[in-house]
Amino acid sequence: MVAETLHRQYGMQIVFVGTAAESSAIEALRAGLSFSTTSVAGRTSLLELSALMGFADVALTLDTGPLHLLRAMRVPVVIIAPAWSPPVEWLPLGNPRARILKNADMPEATQDYIIDEVTVAEVEQNLHELLTLYPPRTFSWRV
Repeated sequence: MVAETLHRQYGMQIVFVGTAAESSAIEALRAGLSFSTTSVAGRTSLLELSALMGFADVALTLDTGPLHLLRAMRVPVVIIAPAWSPPVEWLPLGNPRARILKNADMPEATQDYIIDEVTVAEVEQNLHELLTLYPPRTFSWRV
């Protein structure tokens, strides 16, 4: 899992964000990890979420509202994008701090579509490249 790699290789603390409706899925992910993480899913306002993301060294996200906050804050981010989503949604294209992973092209989403065309290895490689270009900051609270 990507979280295990980030924790093991970079000593990163992982914070999961999302809506209250996503909490159970996030808790299932967290239960499978070998180290302690934090979830603020459903427990932050937009302002609080923005403040929290300001501490991030890197982020992994789907195409969601927080993605646009991360980009505006210049946080290096890997985006797992749906195959049917047009590139114009990620303006400005060519942003060196944003890696868009999208391996298939579809004109529109099918009813049974699941984002599964991007591999863990691709995500990890892109996160590694971003962390090489934009090294993590050092905070006294980091493990």
